[in-house]
Amino acid sequence: MNKKDLSETDIRTKLITPAITNAGWDIQTQFREEVSLTSGKILVKGNRHKRSPAKFADYILHYKPNLPIAVVEAKSNKHSLGVEADSYHVLTRMLVKITFVPNVNKRH
Repeated sequence: MNKKDLSETDIRTKLITPAITNAGWDIQTQFREEVSLTSGKILVKGNRHKRSPAKFADYILHYKPNLPIAVVEAKSNKHSLGVEADSYHVLTRMLVKITFVPNVNKRH
């Protein structure tokens, strides 16, 4: 398997989800995938309006129900680790109690 050819979905399904479950996280109670965080900001210009793209987190890890502790964002190998790093921190701030945001692309 050439990891450079994998899409973001492949990275999540084949590498990140197994790594999370192998680390002991319970798939039923401790993490959620593709979580919608916002519907997107409403942008108004004159008489026109549109909605910006919604914000999603690829994974949110929960210590216990309703206590999220981490956001995991997956990116394909076509992106460098620095790409959209600020967006991870924006996602984190949206979830008030989360303080840890790893950059993960499972290149090794």
